[in-house]
Amino acid sequence: MSPDKVSPPQADPLDAALDRPDPTAWRYDKAGDTIYGVLLRLEERSTQYGPSKVVILANDEGEWAVYLFELESLHRQLQQLRPQAGERVAFRYLGEQPVKNPKPGRKVTFHAFKVAVDRPEPSPLGPLDWGSIGASRPTSAAEDDPADGDEDIPF
Repeated sequence: MSPDKVSPPQADPLDAALDRPDPTAWRYDKAGDTIYGVLLRLEERSTQYGPSKVVILANDEGEWAVYLFELESLHRQLQQLRPQAGERVAFRYLGEQPVKNPKPGRKVTFHAFKVAVDRPEPSPLGPLDWGSIGASRPTSAAEDDPADGDEDIPF
């Protein structure tokens, strides 16, 4: 095949992923700093401080990386809320807070955060069983016959 007849290589769908820039690290400086976005994934990345779990979010400004490091306040809330890919989440830095019961030789402050997930709140009574409507008692064909003239609502 001559050089002028060589067709250009087909673009691979993974090219877009390879060309996409790394997410910007979210930097919080003062209490009240907040980031909102759709959770894309959870990754583990190597940093100069060692490995860190990283939450990757996307919003109108692009993709963001929220590094968890040893931020126990964030770990605890994420484990409790268990946000899933595709859910909208928010992280708010509450500032450096005093530890309630400091231990000798340990830090006396910590970095506090608040996490919110945009999902319907579950009922404290549990899910409703809509399938149980009308199944509370067996019925006979005679009871189901509207011709018996007893169609009044019982209240």
